[in-house]
Order: sequence, then structure tokens, then C-alpha cells
Amino acid sequence: MAARREVPRYRFDHPSPTSFPFRVLRQTRLSRRKTVWNEHAYFEIAFVHEGRGFLKTLDRKRRFRKGSLVWTNVAEPHRWFPDEAAVVTFLQFHRPFLAGLEPFLSDAPRHPELSLARFLAGESRGCAVHPLPPARLFPMGDLIDSLHREMEQRGDAFDTAVRAGFLKLWVEVHRALVWEKAGARRAPPAAGEHVQWALDHIQAHFTEPLDLAELASRTPWSADYFSRLFKRLTSYHLSEYVNEVRVREACRLLDAGAASVSDVALRVGYRHIPYFNRTFKSITGFSPTGYRKSEPN
Repeated sequence: MAARREVPRYRFDHPSPTSFPFRVLRQTRLSRRKTVWNEHAYFEIAFVHEGRGFLKTLDRKRRFRKGSLVWTNVAEPHRWFPDEAAVVTFLQFHRPFLAGLEPFLSDAPRHPELSLARFLAGESRGCAVHPLPPARLFPMGDLIDSLHREMEQRGDAFDTAVRAGFLKLWVEVHRALVWEKAGARRAPPAAGEHVQWALDHIQAHFTEPLDLAELASRTPWSADYFSRLFKRLTSYHLSEYVNEVRVREACRLLDAGAASVSDVALRVGYRHIPYFNRTFKSITGFSPTGYRKSEPN
């Protein structure tokens, strides 16, 4: 008797295991109060049907709106912050889904910086938001609907049809990136390096007093210009980013349950407890005590 062939299985965050490394979560409604920080072991492409807001990662805040494509890499901590309820379709896939597709997923000779392969290899940042031009919204919606139908019906050769549909979707993504690149504003030389240094410094020293003038003194620019540059490249005001980093660590400590709220505030860099409470609630929607008592989503 022939040995039984093992079928590879892939587990996404919520549903039961699946033997096909791709899924579509169609027309998911997001509410700010119900979103949480998360990271996952698969790649994700999200298409925003309705709404607007921010997608936050550890070092960036990116604005999204209706028609945006949002790319999230494997193991990239992120959280959606819609201004109101947003409607989003998620395409989620493990790396084996791309087997055999890699040669078609880049146009390196003409646009090396737009290569999906670089993103998948971790050479680009772990998250990106790209607004589609208005003329591409309906084609993108139709492609996502066709992928959803194939996954729902699972007819003959559905896996081939899904991969073919994904390649069509990539063509739309590529055209959107070319369009975005054509209209992108240029930053001063080395601006990205200095802003990245500031991000790394804040993450390493967020428990200490952090002063804009001191950070700017280590760059070629004045404090006022560096502040504008930081906002332009990250979408965060510098003080806002410091609070984000501190509150994220505070959430981790509150989840661990070992320290009081006042101890947590002091450990993450706040010396004024009422200010910590206000800042924590403005970012998470909960007071520190309410966050600790709340059930995980």
C-alpha cells in the first residue's frame, strides 16, 4: 500500500486550519473601539471600500482612505484606527501561495523600488499604504470579488484561478505604485536616515525625558524643521509618537498584571499619573484600570 501523502496545512489567526494558503475576508467592518494591536504569520493585502483613518505600526502612522491598498508583512505589529467605521477586504496568504509566481511579481528592470519581491523578502518596510487612482477603484473591486467567488465556490482548478486572479491584482497594484511614485514629494537627502535614527532612539530611550531640541541637534536641521520633517515622513508629531511607544509598553505591562497603574506609568516614562491616564485613554479608548479589567478581543 502506498504511503499516505501528507497535505500541508496552514493556520490563520481565527478560522480552523485550511489546506490552501490563501483566504479572503470580504467586507469586514472595522470600528476603532474593537481594533487591537496584532501581528500574524502571513502576508496581508487590505483594500479599503469605505471609510478613512490611520494604520499604526511601531514606527509609522499611515493615513488610509477609501480606495487605499494596505500591505502588511509577516510578524509586523500593527493596529487599525478608523476615524469611524471602515469597510475593508483582507487578502491573506502564506509564502507557499506564491510558489512559481515570483518571476511575475516584479518589474525590476524599470521599477526596482516597486518590486513586490523586495517587500516579501523583508527588504522594504513591513507595512505600506498606497492610494489607488480613482480610475483603478472599480477594476480592483471586481478582482477582489472574483477572488472571493473562487474561494467560496472552490470549483475545478480553483487554486490555479486564484493565483491567476492574484497576478491580475498585482498588475493593478503595480500601476497604482507607479502612479503614486509619479506624484510623490521628495524629501531632503538623508532625511530618512535621520528620522529612522530618531525612531530607534525613542524606542530605546522612551522611559527617559525626550527633548525635540536635543534630537534635532544630532541632525543637520533646526528643531522646527526637523519636527516638520518627522511629521512628513511618519505622519506622527514627535510627542505623539513618544506617547504611542510608551502606551504600547504600558499595555504590555498591564497585560502581565504584575504592577499597579502608577508603577506602570513610572516605568514607561510618565511622572504625572493623571496625564498618563488621559494619554492612555486617548490612544486605547480605555482608562488603564479599564484596560486591565477588559476581556481580550
